[in-house]
Amino acid sequence: MFRIVRLLLFPLLIITLILCSAVPALGKRATIDVPAWHAFGFAACALPCWAGITPGETSFDKAFDLLVQHVPSLNTQVLMSGAQIPFSANLADQYASGFLYYNQGEVGNIRLSVQLPLIQLIERLGTPSCYFSGESSYDGLGSLTIYWELDGVLIAGLISQGTEDVQPTTPVDGVAFSPDESACDLAETHPWLGFAPRWRYQRHG
Repeated sequence: MFRIVRLLLFPLLIITLILCSAVPALGKRATIDVPAWHAFGFAACALPCWAGITPGETSFDKAFDLLVQHVPSLNTQVLMSGAQIPFSANLADQYASGFLYYNQGEVGNIRLSVQLPLIQLIERLGTPSCYFSGESSYDGLGSLTIYWELDGVLIAGLISQGTEDVQPTTPVDGVAFSPDESACDLAETHPWLGFAPRWRYQRHG
């Protein structure tokens, strides 16, 4: 039951981060390009490692130094606590924000609000393992969470509600990393359907 709750909460967490980042970004959410992929820490190491940080392995005490080292656009003035490290980064009109969470001395979950094309994740992670389709009260096209299970880490990408097609250029609005988690064995998830009209995913939701 707890796993199902977390599955449902991920889209809400990312949507909250997106809303919080809207003011600094001045409403501009351009698709991420190669310089931004580097500026926001994705080029530092192979996923599921991000910015030199591997969920479930990297010491939480070293996490902020790794952010400074591998996220060139990082805003270094952050208010840290013993349980989480919030962060944000800017590059021209592109903006990223998120949290690193503490788990028994290590970095546990990582949550990122950053927009990038779906194909960038597929090129690096391969075919998605499964997906979860959320509900929408206004147009029938709810949010879509796509999952990869890789090296003991669950990677989730959020496609916001209202998106009409799932294509290589479809923007992913948030990425999450969760160590020692799985999603594709849950009844609420379904096998990846490939690039297709959004209604196909909603029909299987």
